[in-house]
Amino acid sequence: MKKKPTQNDGTGDEDDEDEPGVVHIEDFPPGYPRFSALLASDKVFQVWRRFSILRTRLLLLKQDELSQLEEQLENIDAQDEDENPLYLASRRSDLNEKRKTVLNKIDDALKDYDSFLERNQRALNLETSSDRAISNLKYWDEANGELTREETKYMKRTRDLFCLLGNSTWSDRLIRLVGRRFMDDTFTKDADVNIPPEPVRRTLLVLQAAVMAALLFTPVIICNFVNELTNRMIIIVATTAIFIAALSFLSRMRTVDLVIAGTTYATVLVVFISGTNGLGN
Repeated sequence: MKKKPTQNDGTGDEDDEDEPGVVHIEDFPPGYPRFSALLASDKVFQVWRRFSILRTRLLLLKQDELSQLEEQLENIDAQDEDENPLYLASRRSDLNEKRKTVLNKIDDALKDYDSFLERNQRALNLETSSDRAISNLKYWDEANGELTREETKYMKRTRDLFCLLGNSTWSDRLIRLVGRRFMDDTFTKDADVNIPPEPVRRTLLVLQAAVMAALLFTPVIICNFVNELTNRMIIIVATTAIFIAALSFLSRMRTVDLVIAGTTYATVLVVFISGTNGLGN
């Protein structure tokens, strides 16, 4: 996207000029181009409708279609059971074309049904969008009016909205909080839209890794100075609880994954500590 060149008026105020090569959200044409640029600027804005009711209705229709085909097949089988039992005993001897036609329809319907079930499972398991993300999008829409009300009323279906890339974790919120102090206008000139610069993200991710490393090695160091087995077990239990709590805050891990991670962490500590006697001995 090209920008119109600006001329320096000789006042020396060159800071007001945009940095060459930087495209802001406001540089896109109003309407769908600008609103799309906003949604693409940060993963938390990837908020979409799930269409749960429509999916359920289609699933009911496909299920009933299969039920009808099943009844047709049962009726054909019942008729041949009395008139042509050999047709049911041998596929090669089956001359009933109606049954073959119904079976082919069932095969096609089941493929469609199974594919739709898999798509529904993925869509329904997506994480529900946070109220904060929805509120931010509503605020932007009310302040800028990029799209017509008819085409943005989907944001009112809050229970049917999901975040495609997952909601912000505790670490994401920390990045946003710290990023406000170092905010630049790389993405937007709107002061109410805060998108942290990439260096801030990388720095805080490194600090996050350092915290996790400290949680891993601190109990090992402490246990080297503790002789009592009871005290060591207390340290293991406490640090494991802190480790699981930290993972739940810093990531979007499922409960079962948190349990597995905590169990693995505790096992490693127990194995290590059982092989040491403490520096006091």
